[in-house]
Amino acid sequence: NIIFVLINAGDKRFDGPNSTFVKSIKCLRKLNLVDSKYPNVVGVVTYAGTLARKKESWVSKSESKKEHVKKIFLKYLNIEADVITLENYAEDEDYEIDGYNTVLPDGKLQPANLHEACSSLLSKNNDDLGLSVFKNVFSGKKKKGST
Repeated sequence: NIIFVLINAGDKRFDGPNSTFVKSIKCLRKLNLVDSKYPNVVGVVTYAGTLARKKESWVSKSESKKEHVKKIFLKYLNIEADVITLENYAEDEDYEIDGYNTVLPDGKLQPANLHEACSSLLSKNNDDLGLSVFKNVFSGKKKKGST
C-alpha cells in the first residue's frame, strides 16, 4: 500500500507538534501504518500555484516546503520519503501542457512526478508485484474484455 500525505502549499502552520499536519503524521505512526524498513509514504504538496507567481521564487519556495515536509517525516515517522508538488487547478495557472501532463514552474511534469514517486517507492522496496500492478493500472492500455 502507498499512503499519500497531502499538505496545502499555502499552509504556514504545519510543523508545530500540535499542528493538524503533525497530529495526522503521529496518527499514522500510532496506527502502525508506516513501515520504517519499507516506507510506504509519498508526500504531496497541493495547490502549488499558490507558492509564488515568479518562477525563481516558486522553485525556491517549492523546494523549501518539500524539504520541510521531509524533515517532519523523518522526525515523526523515522522515514525518508519523496515529496512532490501538484497544482490542483493547473489550467487556471496558465501552465504549459505537455501531452497528458502539465509543466510546473520547476520544469517537472505533473502528474508524471506523482507516478514517478510511486514507481520509485515500489522499486526501492523491492515490491515487484506492487510495481507490476501499478504500471499495469496506469499504462492506459485496456485488457481484452475489460471495461
